[in-house]
Amino acid sequence: MPNFNYPSMQVSPATTLCETYTSERALNKALRSVKNIFKKSAQTPSKKSSTQQRSKNSRTQKKELVFENLFNSSIKRQSTITVSGTQQKNILDISERSADYISTTYGRPIKSLGSGSDGAVSLYVHQDGGMYAIKTFFATYKSKTNRNISNIETTLESRVVHEIKMSNILRHKYVSSIIESIVLPDGSVHIVMDYYKNDLFTVVQEHQSNHSINSELYLNKLFYQLLVAIEYIHNQANVAHRDIKLDNICVDFEGNLKLIDFGCASVFDPNMPTNTTGLAGSDPYIAPEVFEPNSIYDPSKVDIWAIGIVYLAMVSGRFPWEIAKSAERNYSIFLKDRSKIVDHWLPKLPSGSPSLEYNNVNAANELILAMLDINPDYRPTISQIKTSDFYKQLYSQFGEDF
Repeated sequence: MPNFNYPSMQVSPATTLCETYTSERALNKALRSVKNIFKKSAQTPSKKSSTQQRSKNSRTQKKELVFENLFNSSIKRQSTITVSGTQQKNILDISERSADYISTTYGRPIKSLGSGSDGAVSLYVHQDGGMYAIKTFFATYKSKTNRNISNIETTLESRVVHEIKMSNILRHKYVSSIIESIVLPDGSVHIVMDYYKNDLFTVVQEHQSNHSINSELYLNKLFYQLLVAIEYIHNQANVAHRDIKLDNICVDFEGNLKLIDFGCASVFDPNMPTNTTGLAGSDPYIAPEVFEPNSIYDPSKVDIWAIGIVYLAMVSGRFPWEIAKSAERNYSIFLKDRSKIVDHWLPKLPSGSPSLEYNNVNAANELILAMLDINPDYRPTISQIKTSDFYKQLYSQFGEDF
């Protein structure tokens, strides 16, 4: 068995790189393609009622149900805006608010949760116990009609626009949403987000110190929910995340998964998916084709690769390699004998373990090996993953239809 350098591979927060975003034309096309999905939902609320209900629900949650979420890189969330013919024309939807609006509605900041290249996130606590994560962008918002706008402000506005517009085509119980995005009289831009109990990085750390059957069950439940979320964004919204990692998978106060941070996401044409360029993601999770010079790749297959890495990290608490480049020692070993390496990273369960009923190691190995195929053409789509033995086992345990 190859000798891996375990100490250097322990899971840790990973920094995101993101060079390109989805074009305006692609976003509008995606909006049109999924508009009917939202219309069919009898429970789709208006933006006003959705925001009020979210605020009400969040404030009634007990403080002890909410814990600090680790924000280790640039943090972005998605807006929950009802898609309609009217809003399709103006899907940015940043509301102008009074100077005291944040303190009145969401409380006061009590601690910093982290910062990235474009902004900082703080924990706000309302006097009634509600908790919120609010991101404040470093540069101020200015109208596009302002001819004196600086380059940094133009870049920031583009990032805000991308995050909020992308969120308009995503609405799912395992995909995170923002409460609202606002601009204050001083020009500062803020995104108000749900404050989650934990992220998958923390869950994995806890699992490594408690290898119980219940812990294994919970990780498998979260992995199943991740597959559900990916099926939704790939097959219904035609969106690829492009930055799937432990840090971008949160857990809400009920213990359910929330996929977050669509700041690097791209819209793709399912009939011609190989049309994406640019380096995006976090090193341990990035598929090898993304590193190829002048690479044009299928972003959905990049997501599938990242999900495979996430699963290996979930069950082992370690990354298999630092980066998928042949010069990296562990990855070069993987290239020589892929199946043995996957077997090495997925732990073998003892004979007679109750976990074998729903976590068949051979079935898991087979699926993860396919997801980590070097050739993206041979990597399964999320629809093909649904036909795998491992998915069927997960479905039998946690089942719900996509």
